[in-house]
Order: sequence, then C-alpha cells, then structure tokens
Amino acid sequence: MDHYKKNIGILSEANEELAQLVDQVNITGLEFCETRAGQLNLCYSGEGTHRYFHSSYDAVKESENWVESLSLKETKVLYVYGVGLGYSFDALQVWLQGAPDRYLIYLEDDLRVIHRLMETARGGQLVSHRQVVLGYIGNNDEDCDALCEDLAYHFVKLPIHITALPHYERAHAERHQYIQMRVRHKTVHVGFASDEFLRHGVTFFTNYYKNLRFLPSSHSAAGLFGNFEGVPAIICGAGPSLNKNFSVLEGLDRRAILFAGGSAINALSGRGLLPHFGATVDPNHEQYKRMVTQTGYGVPFFYKGRTFTPALETIDGPLVYLAGNVGYPVSSWLEQKLGLDETMAKEGFNVLHLTIDIARQMGCNPIIFVGMDLAYSGMQLYADSVVADAKVSERDLTKATEVNNNSFLRQDINGEPVHTLWKWVAESVYTSRYAADHPETTFINATEGGLGAEGIPNMTLKEVADKYLSVESDLRGRIHNELEKARYHNIEENGLEEVIRELQLSLEQTEKLCEKLAKSFEDLGAALTRGDLSRVKKCAKDTEALQDKLSEEIAYQQIVSPTNHIRSVLFERRFLEIEGGEEKERILQQYRANRDEVLAQRQTAQVNLEIIRNRR
Repeated sequence: MDHYKKNIGILSEANEELAQLVDQVNITGLEFCETRAGQLNLCYSGEGTHRYFHSSYDAVKESENWVESLSLKETKVLYVYGVGLGYSFDALQVWLQGAPDRYLIYLEDDLRVIHRLMETARGGQLVSHRQVVLGYIGNNDEDCDALCEDLAYHFVKLPIHITALPHYERAHAERHQYIQMRVRHKTVHVGFASDEFLRHGVTFFTNYYKNLRFLPSSHSAAGLFGNFEGVPAIICGAGPSLNKNFSVLEGLDRRAILFAGGSAINALSGRGLLPHFGATVDPNHEQYKRMVTQTGYGVPFFYKGRTFTPALETIDGPLVYLAGNVGYPVSSWLEQKLGLDETMAKEGFNVLHLTIDIARQMGCNPIIFVGMDLAYSGMQLYADSVVADAKVSERDLTKATEVNNNSFLRQDINGEPVHTLWKWVAESVYTSRYAADHPETTFINATEGGLGAEGIPNMTLKEVADKYLSVESDLRGRIHNELEKARYHNIEENGLEEVIRELQLSLEQTEKLCEKLAKSFEDLGAALTRGDLSRVKKCAKDTEALQDKLSEEIAYQQIVSPTNHIRSVLFERRFLEIEGGEEKERILQQYRANRDEVLAQRQTAQVNLEIIRNRR
C-alpha cells in the first residue's frame, strides 16, 4: 500500500484521469504470484482460463531475451502493447539512456494491470521516467484512436517501432494487430499532414487565396442542407466492383441523387453516366488530371478552399462551396467576415466520406454505397474507365514497405480473401462508426464486393432499387432550382478584396512583431549570460509585452499560430530533451528555442504575404 499511494500520486500528476480510473477499478481475478526464480508475477484467473503475464520460470530473463529480439537501431519511439509488471522497462534502460530523444510508450487495455503495477517499486520508476509514457487504450476503439493520434502528434517526425509483450502477443493477437494498424495509420497520417505545416502551409494557401476569386459566382453547400428530405442518395466510389453496377445505375438518375467523388467521376462519365453532383477537394495535381479527363459536362461540383486551383478551372458546371478547412481556421474567419453560412461537412478520411456527410445533411435517406470496395477486388484497383489498365499483380501489392501501401489479405463481404490496405480498413471502420452515429439515416452497402463496413447491411444494387428506389421525379430540375436559391448574392469583389487587405495588413504587422520578439529573446539570453539581472528583468518585460501584442493580431491567430502548431510540438520536445547541466544553461536553451520558434513564425507570415501578393 505504501508503494501504491506514492505511485498513484505520481501517476495523477502525469494523467489525473487515468489515476482516478485505476484507483476505482475492481482488481478481482488478477493476483500476484511468483516465478520459479522468486520474482513477482501476475496471474489471471477467469473465463475458464489461467494465465501468467510473464514467464513462470524467470520474468527478468524473458524480458531481456525479448528486448534482444527487437531491432531498435533506427527507432526513436517504441510502442509496446501491454505493460505487465514493467520488467521490459528494466530491460530497455540501456536503450533509453542511449539518446534523450528515445521514448518508450506502453499501451495497456486493462486497468487492473496498471493498478497492480502501481503496487510495485518499479511502477513508480516507470511512470516518473521522462522518456516513458503509460497510456490506457481500454476496449473502446475511439479511445484507442484518440490516444494514438495524440501520441502521433507529440512524437511527430520520429521513427517508430510497434511490438507487444510476449503474453499479450500470444493471448491477444487480433487486438495487437488492430493496435499496430491504428498506431501506424495515425503516424503516417499525422506525418503527412505535418509535412504541409512544416512547409508553412504553402500548398494550402497557394490554392486557397487563388480560389477566393471563385466565391462570388459559387453556390452555398449549406444552402442545400435540409432541402432533400427523404430523397435517396447513391455515393459512387471508383472501386472495381462498380463494373457490376453500371447497367443498373443507368436507370436510377430520376430515383436517387448520384454523388461521384474523386476518380468516380471519371468512371461514370467514361461510361456516359452523368452524376448529379461531383466533388473535388484535394490540393494536388492528381485532381487536375482527373478533372481534365472527365466528361461530365455541366455537373455541379462541391469544392473546398484548398482544392487544386487548375482542377477548378476545368469545371464548366456550377461550383458549390464547402465551408471551412481543417487545420486552417482562417477560412472560417473569412467566411464569417463575408457573412457566409459556416455549416461544415465532416471530411472523414477521403472525399467519399465527405460526400456521405453532404448527402446526410441535405436530408437524403437512404444513403447507398456503390464502388466502395476498399480492396483490390478481382486484383484491380479501379473500375473500368478510370485508368488505362487498373489491373495489379500480387507481387506489386506485397513488395511495398510503406505501411499504407503494403497490402495484406482479409475476408471480403462474401467471405473470400481479398488484398486490402490498412488505410482502407481504417476507412471502413470510420464508415461503420459514422453510420452508428446517425441511426436516423438508413445506410446500405451495394458495392457487391470488397470489405464493406460493420453494421451496414450488404445488398445488390438491383435489390436496393427494387426495395427503396421506386419513386421517380425530376431530380436534375429540382437540384437546378435549389442551386439557384443557394447562389451567393452578397459577395462583391470589392468586399472580398477589403477582407483580404485586412488580413494582409495584419500579416505585415505580425512579421514585424515576430522580428522584434526574436531580437528580444536574443537580448534576454545575452543579459542572462552576462549575469545582468536588471537587464534580464527589462528584457523579460519587453518580451511579454511583445507576445501580448502578437497574440492579438488576426493573422497570428488565424494563420501563423495554427500553421506552426507542429513546430511548437517540435520545439517543446527539443526543450524537454535537454538533459542535465545548470539551471542557467537550461533557461538559455529555452530562450534559444523560443527565438527559433518565433523566427519560424515570421517566415510563415512572410510566405503567406508573398502568396497573397502573387495570387492573381
């Protein structure tokens, strides 16, 4: 109990919520026992099983052998599923001491285990170690996802390795596989997003400022929301199973609203099918290639501020503006200044998830999926008409090393093995959760192949049409009328330029303040080095005043600070990794890190100004 009281207090300082959960858990069924070498072990008795968490012979030796089997030469962040009684922590001490930027992350899903760990001296050492994180993932996938995302952001740009303690790997193999998938997917996703932010958001802002010129002639997506209650919607992906549905889709354009996102517009238009809506939101050149080759002339397209500008320029149908851009609050600020409706659509993982939410917010019901294989059905990546040759070979699918491109086998909706990717599994999970979060809407998977989504019934498109799509109406005419009512009438070019000018002036002021603040941090460091305490106080006061001024600038709030949030994580981690030395030296290092961070913020303002000035 002495160990427990002390350790739960240490844990509470690091993670108060977890400490409370651990303190309240019923530990019945998980008892201490001993190995043959006289070491503490954990024994679980329940559900007709009797399991030891560590070797019943020698827990220390087991952990040492386990660590030796790991390849950690390039690893900076080691994720371990399961913590047990922390013997692996002892075995990993040499590795942790080898560099200050090495981290050990335990992901435990049993609160009783953490409780027992807190009853040991080793538990206190583990939770108080600067380079160790003890995380609780529970049995809730959403909690697991949230923690994995937080960790991916905190340890962004560091190479990772994911493993499990021997007991957890044996007893919970499927759970271990899921955790590996989530950690890797979140790491790749955050790493990809961070690259854009570390380049000062150049990709986003280059498109965003140029795309503002389309606003006055655009239509409001939010103006369509709620106006199609009870109208069925078909969300078309470009998966290979779409080939089975072309003939059925041809007769449904008066019975359901067809949405085509990304490559699906090419798949449909290549077969002479005209969807009611297209969607293009990605900021890359691939969007241009899709738009320039599709033949869906006159189709209304949903777009976002970040959409690749040349892709928008190829569209001859109505442009429908989607508010907001995740990670870039400046778009919401500008929309508010212009008096636009800021109702946003959830983006999910891809454009299909976005169109699902658009359809739901429009009031469509049921919402039917076709061509959403999330797998290489029939060893094919796309449906016909998307690319010249959509066939893939097993060799190509398995030779990739990057986690989101390396395929593996999984059962499809028919129980047959099919190659898929972790990112597609994650997309399937998201779709399943989305449907569960909106029980008022009927979701049906009519893809006729691929992974499907748990909880969403599978039917053929013909069956869906016979059961749900019996009412015909002039949907294209109705959409045309609703779009006319949703046209922006209150955006004038002069008013738009005035808002941009306000932003530009604030960026110029932000740039100047950042320069002054960086100089102030330098002066602080110099005064501290000289031991001039009166000058230190003066510089500290000036620095605080400049920081207050900077934080009040619109451009800092809406552009510079959000764009630099990844850098802020890197600078914070850099400071925390400073080891030993005198307190004075640590403070100096902090000032230097602060100076470097402010200089990076100044560069963001400079880059943004240049893009604004050259946006035409």
